[in-house]
Amino acid sequence: MSYIYLDASSFNNEVEFCRVTSEKALQQLENLFLKNRISYFIKEEDGSFFSRLFGRSGGRSRCIVRINSKDVEQATELAAQVEGIELLGAQPKRNDWCPKDKLKKEEEKARQNA
Repeated sequence: MSYIYLDASSFNNEVEFCRVTSEKALQQLENLFLKNRISYFIKEEDGSFFSRLFGRSGGRSRCIVRINSKDVEQATELAAQVEGIELLGAQPKRNDWCPKDKLKKEEEKARQNA
């Protein structure tokens, strides 16, 4: 029987990238992500009771697009072409998303300083 070895690293690298308010902007963003092979997840924002009751009957009202933290830099450049989106949060530093990579960097610095 084989076992899958899982170390103590984190596998959830998904970040909230932007908030989209129009269907047209969402369609443009989806097309750009698909062409550039960026995986994404669309999460609808729940509005208040009255906004759901008296809001638009068709289509999405507001949603948040989530992507992998490694793709934030490329996605930010692509999102500059689309109007009607609001970027959320700060851009993570390159190679700082994984604890193992950070530990390797610290070990290399310690070896160089020794």
